[in-house]
Amino acid sequence: MQQFQKGDPVVYGNNGVCLIEGIEKLRYSSSSPAQSYYILNPVDHSSKIFLPIKNEDLTKKIRPIIKRQEIEDILTGATGEKIDWIEDKNERNACFSKIIRECIPQKLICMVRCIFLRKKNLQKDGKKISSTDETVLKSAEKLIREEISYSLQIAPEKVESYIRSVVNA
Repeated sequence: MQQFQKGDPVVYGNNGVCLIEGIEKLRYSSSSPAQSYYILNPVDHSSKIFLPIKNEDLTKKIRPIIKRQEIEDILTGATGEKIDWIEDKNERNACFSKIIRECIPQKLICMVRCIFLRKKNLQKDGKKISSTDETVLKSAEKLIREEISYSLQIAPEKVESYIRSVVNA
């Protein structure tokens, strides 16, 4: 299990980018022993997340923020990877929800590409993707934009042009 330090930027599941505000021993009742917690502060909202360090189910959802070279490797390598459109909406929803929960950049980018291509094809026929697929697309784009913006220290609105420049290089 990876140990993080105060001040480390991390991604915690679909909460997006968080800063580790501290590591503290806390006791939530007088009858329970004190436990060590990561205190996470999501960068996009003010609520804090108290993550028990010994809870492997929760701590496996935390990872270091992606670095520039990793971003470029994903963007240039993702063109060969793809996720095929799943016709069954329940199966598709389960697959896409899992990808959002896992918050793995490669999978998020592939999923966004899949939904975007489906949306583009439907628009040719004057149709739209479902509201569920649209919501998933927006969630994934937000997670990708937030992490790349934070990692590269660029404005969120510049992430799309950065992605295009790397993919088209």
